[in-house]
Amino acid sequence: MIWPMKGYLKCVLVVTFVLQGAEICHAQSDDLIEGMTSPSLGFLPRKVREQMIYEVPYRVGESAQSTWRVAQDKRDFQREGATNLTLSAAELYELRVGGLVNVKTRTYDDVDSEWIDLKSYGQWNSLFSDHFGSQTRLRLRWEFPAPEEGGVVFYYRHRERYAGREQERTKWARANDLPEGNNIPFIDEHELRHSPERQVMDELGFNVTWWPTPRTHLDFSAVYRKGEDHLIEQRREYDSRSGTIGLPGSRVRRGYVYDEDTDVIEAGVVTEATSLADRSRVERQLKDETEEKQRYGWTGAIQHELGERSWLRFDSELAFKENREPDRQDTEYAEQDTAVFHYTLDGNRPIFRLDPLPWDVFGLRKVEFENNLKREWYQQHRLSWHHEVERGHELEGGGFFQRRRDFRDVNYQRFEPRDSPAMSGFDSEIRGMGSTSANGISIGPDIDPGLARGLNFSQLVEQEAEGIYKTAREDYDTKRDVMGAWAQYRWEPSEAWRFHAGARLEYSRGVYRAKQAYWNGSENFGNVIFPANPVATEETEKRRKHSDILPSLLLEYQPEENSYWAFQAKQLLQRSRLWELAPRLAVDEDRGTAPSVLSGNTNLEPSRQTQVSLIRDHAFAAGSFLRLSAEYWDLDDPMTRASWFQPYEIPHPDVTNTGLRNYRFEQTISGDSGSLIRFGSYYAQQLSFLPHPFDQMGVFGSYTLTSSEQNVEVGGNSRQTDLSFQPDHRALLGIFFRGPSWHGRVFTNFHSDYLVSMGEARMSTGGAGDHFVDSRITLDAAFEYRFSDHWEFYVEGANLLNTPLRIYEESERRQTHWERHGAAIRIGFHAFF
Repeated sequence: MIWPMKGYLKCVLVVTFVLQGAEICHAQSDDLIEGMTSPSLGFLPRKVREQMIYEVPYRVGESAQSTWRVAQDKRDFQREGATNLTLSAAELYELRVGGLVNVKTRTYDDVDSEWIDLKSYGQWNSLFSDHFGSQTRLRLRWEFPAPEEGGVVFYYRHRERYAGREQERTKWARANDLPEGNNIPFIDEHELRHSPERQVMDELGFNVTWWPTPRTHLDFSAVYRKGEDHLIEQRREYDSRSGTIGLPGSRVRRGYVYDEDTDVIEAGVVTEATSLADRSRVERQLKDETEEKQRYGWTGAIQHELGERSWLRFDSELAFKENREPDRQDTEYAEQDTAVFHYTLDGNRPIFRLDPLPWDVFGLRKVEFENNLKREWYQQHRLSWHHEVERGHELEGGGFFQRRRDFRDVNYQRFEPRDSPAMSGFDSEIRGMGSTSANGISIGPDIDPGLARGLNFSQLVEQEAEGIYKTAREDYDTKRDVMGAWAQYRWEPSEAWRFHAGARLEYSRGVYRAKQAYWNGSENFGNVIFPANPVATEETEKRRKHSDILPSLLLEYQPEENSYWAFQAKQLLQRSRLWELAPRLAVDEDRGTAPSVLSGNTNLEPSRQTQVSLIRDHAFAAGSFLRLSAEYWDLDDPMTRASWFQPYEIPHPDVTNTGLRNYRFEQTISGDSGSLIRFGSYYAQQLSFLPHPFDQMGVFGSYTLTSSEQNVEVGGNSRQTDLSFQPDHRALLGIFFRGPSWHGRVFTNFHSDYLVSMGEARMSTGGAGDHFVDSRITLDAAFEYRFSDHWEFYVEGANLLNTPLRIYEESERRQTHWERHGAAIRIGFHAFF
């Protein structure tokens, strides 16, 4: 049975393409934490931070599609009379295979030109305007002698981009025994970073679409990408040398080290403080790193049609990603005898001032080297069979196999002078010219990268224990296989109704290898105490299996061509990232100053989610569209990142025999239960009632309201909070213009605060409180002008407000992370031949 969907599809898909323009611009991954290999929020990978900044509204349409159901084939649209415009809007031109590699899937009949498609632009960044980046992409199209048999598309892309970030990272601690009371938050450490980066990349790919017979179709796409990112990062750190965490229930080793006579405490927070000259330390640091990247992937499918609506299909995907840091060097100079700094909370952000100091009071404190390798693999294969039993009754079934592997190998070394920085004999050796700034604060003069590379290390001593510990802490090798089968039944009792019911069986097995490392490293007032402190490591392996059955139900109703209703109830699994499952255990007593435990969690069960959604679509005029939606989720074992304090004793007397200490733990944990309710609206309106040329303008927007909760036990405390990464409010608003030659859109995104990590209590501090991403708004724009059949000019602007990413702990006054990337402007041309 053929649905009367021609008019509906033409309107809905074209307008949806306009609504999702913001998403396409940034090629955003649906997974906010993919690739995050460091547990601390301050060390989120660059792409994760960019996704936080360029967050787009929740795409409710995804909740109405099963993640495993085979999508309607392109030729089904053709049979139902869809236009080329509909096909163009519905096509996915870029597929991120396994979350690792972008594979371009544009086929020969979706290329705008006949032979050659050339696109090039220059890019300017508001924070790193000394250089002008560029990108050029060449696409070649070749059609088989018989066009209905298929064609080939080759493409090549070269990019040279200047990007980076400015950051502020803040560690809060708790002061005890002050006249004003106990557990008073104050800033222990504050770091400014200026991180320009040059990124060079070359990419080669192709797509083959071939019909060897009228009923057999092959589609295959592949890509190979190689690049290099060079980072020169200048840092300045203010360290009060206080007890860095401020442990509750035990006496800290150093405690609160500020001038109590000049402190200002407001609402239970130290808002102004002056460091002590004979205790505090100021550091200047340089990070010199070249990251070599290599990626390749492919995706393919072959389908043989057995009848009008019956076919046999095989799909296959593969992706590989490798990042190398073969020669990373961190150089740090410090002044620790006479430095005095002051901090003030200016609204919600800390401002630090340093009393004038000559450069030659800074001495070499440490040099670190790293040789790192990270590799990820992904593959998925699926065989499916679709059969029309009789008109209006169809069956589908199949099996699949998926494998994912994550491997990390870190080699860390640290070298130091035997004496304190002031006595190291390396004063002023690698000072550079000029200075950098972060947030308008001068942090120069810079350390010269060339002179830092040429330092004579014969007078330095390696801290072997720390090297062994940090290497073991980061290494892991994890693998997970998921396999299973599914079956689905579809029934169309009439032209207006469609019913789907199915179930999916999943079985997973994982092998997770890592190391457990124990250390009691600490610092004297100067450098690490010599001889090197003892360290103990041991390898560990865990194996886990899991199976589940996931039902799905979808009911669709389309009384008219421009009206559509859908109700869906389904169950799915949210699985942990492999780095979270690695059985790592890194324990550092830190001589009692700030004991910490970083742990993986192989006991994490997949979170089973029951989702119910209702969608109402209405295309009320040409180019105008309204979607209303409602959703409810019920979650078992919701996962979240968490931190808490807990007594612990290192089981290695050769490392330490001090017994129980109060450690700060950090781990991904499972909650007991969770739920979510979300209401959404998407709207687009062509202003056709206005006089020409304004009748070619339009407005589009969306808004979602979310209420969520989860019940989790953190460090023995039962807590109820929002689900992680679920802001209460998300909104998009924009205007567009679509004329014969001009195309343009301007849109803004907004989201409210949302939780990213839980603590033992919201009001806690020292890393054991709740962490939130602050609300923010971004503005993007794009304009195109086609001045001939072969040439097009365009301008794009991203993050035009230079909106920062800001993370705070418990209260907006306790900022822990602030970062901005700058506004980016692209100017280029597009040629068609």
